[in-house]
Amino acid sequence: MGNISVVRSVTHGQRTGLAMLAAVLVLGMSIPRASAQLTTGTVSGSVHDPQSAAVADVNVSLISESRGTRLPDAISATSGDFVFPNVPPDTYTLQIVHKGFKTFRRTGIAVSPGDRVGLGPLTIEIGAVTETVTVTAEAALLQTQSAERSFTITPTAVQNLPISNRSFASLASLTPGVDGTSRIGDRANSGGGDTNVMMDGVSTMDTGNNGFIFVVNTESVEEVKVLVSNYQAEYGRSSGLQISSVTKSGSNKFHGSAFMIMRKSRWNEISKTTLLNGDTRSNNEEKDLGFSIGGPVGKPGGNNKLFFFYSQEFDPRTTGGATIRYRFPTALERAGDFSQTTDNQGNPFPYVKDPLITGSCSAANQTACFKDGGVLGKIPANRLYGLGVKILNLYPLPSLPITPGVNYNWEGTRKNQSMMSQEPVIKLDYQPWQKLRASFKLALWHQPNQTIYDTLPGFNDSQQYKAWFSLMATTINYSIGPTTFLEGTFGRSRNDLAGCVQGQGSTGPTFCTSGLPMNDVASLKGAGLTGLPFIFPDAGVIDKSYYAYEALNAVKPPIWDGTRSAWCRAFSGAAGSATAPRVSRSPAG
Repeated sequence: MGNISVVRSVTHGQRTGLAMLAAVLVLGMSIPRASAQLTTGTVSGSVHDPQSAAVADVNVSLISESRGTRLPDAISATSGDFVFPNVPPDTYTLQIVHKGFKTFRRTGIAVSPGDRVGLGPLTIEIGAVTETVTVTAEAALLQTQSAERSFTITPTAVQNLPISNRSFASLASLTPGVDGTSRIGDRANSGGGDTNVMMDGVSTMDTGNNGFIFVVNTESVEEVKVLVSNYQAEYGRSSGLQISSVTKSGSNKFHGSAFMIMRKSRWNEISKTTLLNGDTRSNNEEKDLGFSIGGPVGKPGGNNKLFFFYSQEFDPRTTGGATIRYRFPTALERAGDFSQTTDNQGNPFPYVKDPLITGSCSAANQTACFKDGGVLGKIPANRLYGLGVKILNLYPLPSLPITPGVNYNWEGTRKNQSMMSQEPVIKLDYQPWQKLRASFKLALWHQPNQTIYDTLPGFNDSQQYKAWFSLMATTINYSIGPTTFLEGTFGRSRNDLAGCVQGQGSTGPTFCTSGLPMNDVASLKGAGLTGLPFIFPDAGVIDKSYYAYEALNAVKPPIWDGTRSAWCRAFSGAAGSATAPRVSRSPAG
């Protein structure tokens, strides 16, 4: 009698099906074209003496300015060139120590996901190693190591720019050549030109609707990189915009933040349409509040190896107060008397054809119209279909008289309802020694599985199933030698959609009215319509291996008896004279 559509979307690591295990071997001292560098970058340069001659066999160090940890040293080749092939996003100090030369330090080297940072020639001065030359004032680095067109949204911008839906992907609109989250000129949903979004190297795309799996809280995002065109082959899945974000990490000192954002409909002006119609102001109250904290697991400023970051956002929402209008069957119409029925323009509309009489029934010819007792539009009591009368009696009686030019006879106000979603994020970074490092990140999105009021509470309410969504990513990186490293990444993202798409447009909860019907009147038994015939005997029987079976058994709505779903279909009236709501809504929408 209806259709159930429930979807579970699971997306695993971007680089393979269930997992990715990539060995990246960088041989020689040239700048590598390493694959699978979705979350790390490359830093390269060359060492020269004051006469611009290349200096070979120089130890070059890269030190994290936030955690104090070091990457494995690089060694310059005979050409003076060196390369750090797999550098995590952070700000670094580069240090060169070589006998007969002063120690060289260059600070403030920012590395973003997928960056290929070329430092160019670095000149070291003759002198004692105990003497240090520190370079702090440098011009902005140019992208010279690849042909990609990309744009990095810095941590400062991520943290300070206002975003109404709290989705970091909205920051992509800051990129030249980008409109919203799409590349200008791309045709929507054409396949190759679609946008791909990744977090910490793991795809966050829903494979069912090509939307985001869910939106994480912006306070946990370190930075966002947007690649517009000419990017490397490791950015697969789609050839449109590539949006890659990295989660914040803990530093060697404790840092934290707290925030609250509020939006209230009563702060807005009432629209002229609302005033002219005499409607009440709809209620919409939103808050986004949360905190973050990160630091070392150990003494701040010490020689720490384990770092943590945790962020939590809460998004309470209240909605309701909207004016609802419908046209419901009148008491006479429920008794089969349509003699007083009018269309939406106030014109008489008593023309109900008797199927047993040949001819037409219209304003021009009433030959085949019902005329019980000589009253045009009245159906004899013995001709009324009992189940049809029950269907009409499911709806409330009109509360207003029919007015010419008005297509409703019932008016109400949508009931206020409150709900809160939350988005916790945790990340751990561990570097037990210089050659080995690992990271783990878990992000969640949740809203309560409460019954959602629709236009008529107690009549067409619904509930969703399993509203915990998750994204997990873990990476282990081991440097075998100065030019060889091994990296493994495993990632998995999942959402469950039993009704509406939720968690994709914003961090706030979704007041879904297309979930599983939760009122007795939505079921054939509760509505007294078990007499309606089934075209197929097994209609509504669901295989136990289906995800729909799992969802229905968990929620146990009135339409479900453990084997079969039996709910009312959507009923509508004659053209030009009906605007009644559906008795129930299918999760398919």
